[in-house]
Amino acid sequence: KLFALLTLSSALPALCYLLSRSSLRNKVVRYNSPDETPTREKWEFGRFLKTVALFNKPRPLEAVKNLLRSKANRSTPNSSVLLAIDGKNSNEAAIFEKIISKLSADKNERTFRVLCANAELYRKLRNKLKTKANFEVLLLDWKNVLIRPNLLKNIDKVIFSSNGETSEIEFLKNLKQFSGVDGKMLYGSFPNTRENWKQWRALDDVVMGGVSLSKLEIVAGVDKSEESYVAVFSGKVSPSNNGGFASIRTVRADEPLNWSSFKAIKLRVKDSNGFRYKFIVYDAEGWDRPCWCKSFDTKANEWCDVVIPLSEMFPVFRSQTIQSNDGMKKESVYSLQLMLSKFEYDGNLNSTWKPGDFRLCIESIELLREKSRGNRASVLALTEQKSDEVKNVARKVDLQIDALSAGNVDPEKCSDECLELLNLRE
Repeated sequence: KLFALLTLSSALPALCYLLSRSSLRNKVVRYNSPDETPTREKWEFGRFLKTVALFNKPRPLEAVKNLLRSKANRSTPNSSVLLAIDGKNSNEAAIFEKIISKLSADKNERTFRVLCANAELYRKLRNKLKTKANFEVLLLDWKNVLIRPNLLKNIDKVIFSSNGETSEIEFLKNLKQFSGVDGKMLYGSFPNTRENWKQWRALDDVVMGGVSLSKLEIVAGVDKSEESYVAVFSGKVSPSNNGGFASIRTVRADEPLNWSSFKAIKLRVKDSNGFRYKFIVYDAEGWDRPCWCKSFDTKANEWCDVVIPLSEMFPVFRSQTIQSNDGMKKESVYSLQLMLSKFEYDGNLNSTWKPGDFRLCIESIELLREKSRGNRASVLALTEQKSDEVKNVARKVDLQIDALSAGNVDPEKCSDECLELLNLRE
């Protein structure tokens, strides 16, 4: 009986939404411009049902988890520090040992993950830190193997051994893609992030009786190589049946995303027509509900970096702005949406919109972190090479880092300087 009830409940949003849109149809007609005659085309009722069912699948287990999840679990997760040690240089190893000793002695709420490529040093550190619950020590040749994304989860500060070699590029790419040192890459162009794009599905004006149609595909990047990819949001928009929008939206997260430590979202996009799009954030469960919006412009056939401050997004429900006493609940982000719409807000039209084909290439979507210490980088390299050589390697993946000499220096003083630069002293 419970399963039948849950299955039936998944159809209720479709019925309620259809009835509500029908009751608003007269209001929607006013969006037509004076020189445009409303037209009617055959409506795909089957596609409507599939769309509603996709975004309203019954999830009994997730519902129970959400019910039992406490406020403590929704709070900002403890940030983590990554220490990636090569261990080939004895003075550098001594500096890392000093850093770890000082961090373990502090009353620090952070967690620390140590990746050590040297087996002897790994055993020494593991024995030293075995009673420290906030330290994890792993034996890993981190410069020569692909680091699993879960090892970089919640990492926002990094100290690593560097020789300024190109072999470090993969490590830096992983930091850029999966950690929070430079923000957080939600959807990227590298092969190991292709799976993330599968969260996005089409949500077009068929849900309000329209006939617009869209899709999302992953294709080879601008250089047509197998090393990078872009997501392509494309389709055809039509004003028929009082419609006029196409969109893609992520299926709701089993657990809400926590954006508390981020200030903005950044998109790198290229549109074939120079249309204006909407970026939308849902901070509560439910698919037909108020959301937070911000429109952005593009240039025809040019790559654009679009930065949207979260503080500038405003509450909207069905293209109508609404009042909100509270700001966006950044600690509970459930879904994202990208939309090409004929409708702007409060009865205004999108002046760039026109019916027909569209194509928007999306190279990346990332979060930008709140900076607490000016423009200081969150990644520090210990190196015997010139600092510029190390920084040049990081620039190849668009990552800002600092560098300190680990050559003939005093480990005690150097360790203090490392902790000071990354603001890790309690």
